[in-house]
Amino acid sequence: MKCPDRDSWITRSPEYLEQLISPSIRQHHNIKTQTPIINVNPKIPLCSHISVMEIPIDTTGAFIRATLASHNLPISGIKENKRVLEAFGAHSGKKVVYIQNKNHDVVEKTVKARKVIKTKKASVEKD
Repeated sequence: MKCPDRDSWITRSPEYLEQLISPSIRQHHNIKTQTPIINVNPKIPLCSHISVMEIPIDTTGAFIRATLASHNLPISGIKENKRVLEAFGAHSGKKVVYIQNKNHDVVEKTVKARKVIKTKKASVEKD
């Protein structure tokens, strides 16, 4: 079944809270009310904040490796891991911030946006 007026189908919005609940749940709980949605904001405000990735720094680079592993990125040496993390931050639009010591001194690393860095995959030998 096609909607006769496609433009009105695209631009329609719910008028009652109960329209946001599936019909089967409304019927199961015997919901018959129509509560109007108040304070409808048709425009969604844009977020102007910059996403930040805070990484505690250590001599072994364990926190950087853990962050790379959580994003399914390749892991190698400490300097290479930092470079890959900063490239990932630039690619995803996040700012990489390193926290140095227990006093939470912050070292900011700004990366030029949208620069893609290719890395080599480590080869795994099977016995």
